[in-house]
Amino acid sequence: MDGTALTALAEVDFAARRGEFVSVIGPSGGGKTTLLKVIGGLLQPTSGNVAIDGSRPEDAQLLKRIGFVFQEPALLPWKTVTQNVRLSMEINHGKTPLDMGATGRLIETVGLDQFGDYYPHQLSGGMRQRVAFARALVTDPEVLLMDEPLGSLDEITRTSMRYELLKVWEALPKTIVLVTHSITEAVMMSDRVVVLSSRPGRVVGEISIGLPRPREEALERAPEFLELVDRVKELLALGAKRTTTAGGALAGS
Repeated sequence: MDGTALTALAEVDFAARRGEFVSVIGPSGGGKTTLLKVIGGLLQPTSGNVAIDGSRPEDAQLLKRIGFVFQEPALLPWKTVTQNVRLSMEINHGKTPLDMGATGRLIETVGLDQFGDYYPHQLSGGMRQRVAFARALVTDPEVLLMDEPLGSLDEITRTSMRYELLKVWEALPKTIVLVTHSITEAVMMSDRVVVLSSRPGRVVGEISIGLPRPREEALERAPEFLELVDRVKELLALGAKRTTTAGGALAGS
């Protein structure tokens, strides 16, 4: 590598309203994960600014107003489900209330109340990801940033888990920004879908998802759902066309 800097994002401007579920979708290498890290204060933008309800992301992060869920659950193998969920509160003791009762309530909310004493190796992939959801929520963040949280699951498990995640969100409504490569996932779960182009990622457009809630799998066959899927595909194609025309199509992985 020659150390040449690459521009990951350009002209990205959007907002998530309180309690809204927003998905960000775009080609691989288009800066989606970078965008999530900037929103969460893990990376500093070279220009522009980000605000979490008027605060800098770094300040919001220190106050535990932001929760993160990544593609891999990264659970500690020597700790039980309950201990893994509780870990975030123990680490941040003094910054957030140490409410041990919240651990049990969250484990029950994600459907693992019978598995509190189990270790990660005793759980399926979907169950481990549920533990990660509970761990991210245990400090009661206002914003939840999720980077392909279902991406490591097989298709059957992934499909069922998106509905499990929706149930958790409906029970504990948070502002969610989800990065995904799945058009179906983005449309089914979201209130709004933001479509990015190839690198450098630009906002090609936004689509409001007016489908009724709660949402169930049968909705995936409905004409209005399929129409929204087609609209996302059209925006993705438009983003690829614009980037190619501008001579900036750099396909990352």
